[in-house]
Amino acid sequence: LGPGLVGALAVFVPMTQFFSIVSVLLLCAAAATVAVGPVLMEPPSGLQTGWGRRIAHAVAAGWRAIQPHRLLRFALPALLITTTAWCIAFTLGIALLVREMPGADAQLYGLAIAAYGVGNFTANMVIGSIDVRRSGLVMYLGRIVLGLGYIGMALAPSPAWLMASACFAAMGGPMNELPTLVRIQTDIPPPLVAAVFRLRMIMDHGGILLGLLIAPSLMDVLGTVPVVALAGAMTVIVGIVGLYLFGGDVAPEPR
Repeated sequence: LGPGLVGALAVFVPMTQFFSIVSVLLLCAAAATVAVGPVLMEPPSGLQTGWGRRIAHAVAAGWRAIQPHRLLRFALPALLITTTAWCIAFTLGIALLVREMPGADAQLYGLAIAAYGVGNFTANMVIGSIDVRRSGLVMYLGRIVLGLGYIGMALAPSPAWLMASACFAAMGGPMNELPTLVRIQTDIPPPLVAAVFRLRMIMDHGGILLGLLIAPSLMDVLGTVPVVALAGAMTVIVGIVGLYLFGGDVAPEPR
């Protein structure tokens, strides 16, 4: 919604005023948070001291929890790779691809991001409303869709092609993420679910850190289009390997 509004209003609203609008919205969100009041939680017993030890403990506990589960044992480390590719292709890459388009402006960028949002929202609605038993098949077809969308964005000859590719790529995200979350919640014993979610967050945010660290240097050396296409190819490879290993995986019957 936000990027779409930027695309629609950029003709009438000066770019600097969007910062003022965002500031007001963030102040409203902060006021709502303050209105809730303090929420006090007791720290769990046996909590490690020091952020380094806590991270190591979180990774080790999550990794031990997924050892009996082949699908998650592959999916969570692979998330580091695909999130790195996502940051390269989407977080940074799409803005630079738009800039290289003829007549590029904030309106086109907003519409491209909104197109991604439309694809993501649609896939969330569809995948979230069906019972996905063939988890591995859907998850890694989703990675292939995501990667092919990135490649389409990199090779887009026009703004319309770029927006269509972004919309297509976005559909692959929920195809992987929703079945993964369902399998964590249903296959992992309840006392260990939090540890697995922590591991997932560490892999996801580690990919964000890695992607934003290496993307500028890669794009400076190779150029935007090859690097975004390479991110797409990496994602497709993860999808192909995942399909080969887990294409026949079937989720257990709900208890």
